[in-house]
Amino acid sequence: MKKIIYLTFNDAPSGIFSGQVIDVCNYWKELGFDVKLISFISLRNFKENKNTITNSFSDAIVLPMFPKARNWRLNSWVLGKKIRKVNPSIIVCRGVFAANLAMQFRIGRKICFDARGAYAAEFSEYDVLPDIKVNSEVENLERISILESDFRMAVSEQLVYYWKIKYAYDSDKHVVIPCTLNRSALVTPDTSVITIRARLGFSLNSKVIVYAGSSAGWQSLKNMNDALLQIFNSDPDVNLLLLTKEIGNDMQILKMFPNRVKKLWLNSNEVGVYLAACDYGWLVRENSVTNRVASPVKCAEYLAAGLVLIVSNELGDYSNYVLTNKAGFIWNNEVPIDFLPKPTLEQKNRMLELSKNDFMKENYREQYYKILE
Repeated sequence: MKKIIYLTFNDAPSGIFSGQVIDVCNYWKELGFDVKLISFISLRNFKENKNTITNSFSDAIVLPMFPKARNWRLNSWVLGKKIRKVNPSIIVCRGVFAANLAMQFRIGRKICFDARGAYAAEFSEYDVLPDIKVNSEVENLERISILESDFRMAVSEQLVYYWKIKYAYDSDKHVVIPCTLNRSALVTPDTSVITIRARLGFSLNSKVIVYAGSSAGWQSLKNMNDALLQIFNSDPDVNLLLLTKEIGNDMQILKMFPNRVKKLWLNSNEVGVYLAACDYGWLVRENSVTNRVASPVKCAEYLAAGLVLIVSNELGDYSNYVLTNKAGFIWNNEVPIDFLPKPTLEQKNRMLELSKNDFMKENYREQYYKILE
């Protein structure tokens, strides 16, 4: 049986980590591969985060990162010891730092670069790490990861196109797998909708837009306020649910419509039923390179809860997906939507079917196999 290491660097446990790392490792195990997860995480809350990871995936080796991101190369000595002990035939590397660490131990092994986005663009556009030294080397690290890996995973066709334009990538040794879900993520609307709507103070007949996620720069929450003001003023039956931990002071719509805009922070196991109690999932982001190549997991999660999508132009592969599959609306800032119809039960069920057909891990079984073969 092939031995695989999935290597992550500076990724703390979270809902994203659980869905994109733990679930993938478990899926490869289901396919019959011997998978070990090696995760370098920050010393901050190390013990708690280590327990969270190892409790979720028993074959995990969780290691403390050398302090400060600029010292990422100093982790190679510890990594080398672990690699020699496990002796894998393939190392799948999540991100450019993991890939460049693993490159040092590639003799007799294959390196697969698991690219979650356009790293150089993201560091430049959104100041991911306020460290001049790290920012100055990210582009070269991305170039090495793309051009020198044996195989690649991309989250969108647009990301592969970005590689071709920026780095003259001309290989076909890659697969495209969007951010996927397990079947357990599917949430069929039921009578809990009544309870949750009542708890929020929203009527059953009203139309509820939901945003679930962080307030990171690429999420473009600063633009949501202006985008939704017109529809709130023109349609009194529209409400907004913000499932996020923090919100900026520029989110005036929250103050202007306190009875129609609610903000909550939920445990991950509660999010699904709250999504299913809504009608539309908000995925409108500013036009940046980061967003043009992205594959937001929220697209899959919204569809898995039966939500109709509201997405921006040029959001990864999803703008075309929405148009092709009639899965929602494209939000054009020049001609904003001023009326949203109430989705029918038939529409909600069709969104669930799209999720089942296009965003479950088993839909990409062939691609997951190809990575490890």
